[in-house]
Amino acid sequence: MDATGTSETERTLWLVRHAQAATVSPTGSDADRPLIDKGHDQARRLAAALAGWGARPDRVLSSPWLRAAATAEGLRGKAPVTYLDALASPGAADATAAIVEALGPSERSAIVVGHEPWVSSLASWWLCGSESGLYVAFRKAAVMSLVGVPGAGRMTLTGFVPMRWVKALQGDARLVDRED
Repeated sequence: MDATGTSETERTLWLVRHAQAATVSPTGSDADRPLIDKGHDQARRLAAALAGWGARPDRVLSSPWLRAAATAEGLRGKAPVTYLDALASPGAADATAAIVEALGPSERSAIVVGHEPWVSSLASWWLCGSESGLYVAFRKAAVMSLVGVPGAGRMTLTGFVPMRWVKALQGDARLVDRED
């Protein structure tokens, strides 16, 4: 770790907003909202797209909230999943520290699954050094690819793909669904 609390290891991170979930949970807790059928389909599509793009994560890191956890499980492939409370709360610096700590020294790539508005804040912090420096319209099941050292303003955007583009790349002509 350096003086800012970040590891100097360059990594490839795929930042993902969870897939489509129910609007209410059986328990009444926001943390317990499950994926709906459409969300499971989104996770499958995104997993296929990531694999097709050569994404082979060493680990999947996820918020422990049900909808993010289910999305992470759908994306994991052979990678282990680690649940981080910091991915279900505000604070890009805290989330980054938890991510770096969860990744082993040889783990150079990870899928990171979380919620809005926190995934947008995290992306902004990694790219601009400010949680509010960049507005990102992070729709459900969108993925952003970043490379660099996780920390304030230390990563480079290498791709950003919303679910409707994933569908288009997979030959689904129904691109009018703006909720994806």
